Amino acid sequence: MAKRAKKKRVSKPIAIKISTKVMNPVTEVHILGVAGGIVTLLAGILWLIGSLLHWQLQMSIFGDIGIINIVCGLVLLISAATLKKNFLATGLVLLVFSIITFIVPPAGFIVGPVLVAIAGIIALVKSANFR
Repeated sequence: MAKRAKKKRVSKPIAIKISTKVMNPVTEVHILGVAGGIVTLLAGILWLIGSLLHWQLQMSIFGDIGIINIVCGLVLLISAATLKKNFLATGLVLLVFSIITFIVPPAGFIVGPVLVAIAGIIALVKSANFR
């Protein structure tokens, strides 16, 4: 008897759809806003720690200023990181909080509010271009 040759089973190729559309690209607004938010947050944390050490763990107006910078830094981080398509609202939030952090003493080492202000201006220009 002749041996039968086994037929190899060839599986059918699976069609995979690859989307060419980029869903959420990282833009210069994201990078500048997040970088400025991080610098502002670090400035607020260092200011708070310095005021606590200087006043021997007694809260004073300097500690409150550090807390204001920490809150503003968190708002800047969140608004820059969650930017989707509403550039107008995000640009306004970034500009307002960059002005607030620029006025309050540690001022995000000056670099933080400047980066965020640039990001806010870019976001506002993009919102004007989309209309």
